[in-house]
Amino acid sequence: MLCFEKMVSLSIASCLKEMSVHFDSCSIDTPYEEALRIMCLSLSISIERLICDKKVSLGDLVTKDLVLNLEKNFKRRCEQEPFAYIKGQKAFLDHAFYVGPGVLIPRPETEHLVEFVSDYLQKRTESLSTCLLLEFGFGSGIISLSLKKRFPELQVKAWDISQ
Repeated sequence: MLCFEKMVSLSIASCLKEMSVHFDSCSIDTPYEEALRIMCLSLSISIERLICDKKVSLGDLVTKDLVLNLEKNFKRRCEQEPFAYIKGQKAFLDHAFYVGPGVLIPRPETEHLVEFVSDYLQKRTESLSTCLLLEFGFGSGIISLSLKKRFPELQVKAWDISQ
């Protein structure tokens, strides 16, 4: 495991390299990109700033608390926890939705389904207030929520058995 106390003296570029190597050994797909995402999230800085300051030492850029946050999130990702759970949200279409353990992470295929249903609803000639969308086993509720947001007059009923 990486020693983040020692990493504070390394440049951002070196930290990213070290994290990437470790992510690769943990079988994380796209290890460099994951290192960038985890570092940006944990340190609350943009990817542009991270790249521009890549020669600056980590300790000169952020506080000790943020380095501890980086270490915590790095360990979570090494344990194969999805990035969306670490971040606490996932972009879906044009909105961000809360996700966490026990909530399914929205998939791109689900975006296609919502787009397909949206196209169908837009082509209808009668009022959507007479249309009822039923969703059983809604999981995160993202399909119903997204369609209701796009079509406020649509009646929506959704059920799930999760606690």
